[in-house]
Amino acid sequence: MRITEIISNIYCYVATIKVKHGKSNTSTRTIIYADGMSQARALLVASYGENSVLTITRITNSQLDETVPNRTKVLQTPKVLPTAYKHKLAQKALLNQQKRNKLHVKPTIDDLRAANNELDVQQKRVNREYENEIKDRQKWAEIRKRRIIGAFIFQLIWQITPFKFKEL
Repeated sequence: MRITEIISNIYCYVATIKVKHGKSNTSTRTIIYADGMSQARALLVASYGENSVLTITRITNSQLDETVPNRTKVLQTPKVLPTAYKHKLAQKALLNQQKRNKLHVKPTIDDLRAANNELDVQQKRVNREYENEIKDRQKWAEIRKRRIIGAFIFQLIWQITPFKFKEL
């Protein structure tokens, strides 16, 4: 996009169009916004057909602000970047956008492979830690089981021969 496309004014044109409705022809007026007279004619020809465009005249902002017959106001044309300061702001915004687009890092196949390898290493480490934790839990469960069995055996022996241990 060129900066002249942003800062140039868009002009307003009134066109008289021939409209065919059934067997009768009627002419009507419409407003169109375009960069120039030829662009306005091209838009109207594309919309209504080659033989339907009768006249096109450019109207000024003061004429555009006047009340039309049905007592409604026509919208004003947008005013786009009329000053050099706003022109510089637009240039700066476009430059920043281009910088952001260029600074965007796109990963290569090597980057993807390195990330995949790192993920594999981390997954192996987590799996190893989990297996070690499971082994520790099993080891402590075995120790508790031995203690419980030992205490149970001691109580059985104590109940069977209580006097022999007391004498010692």
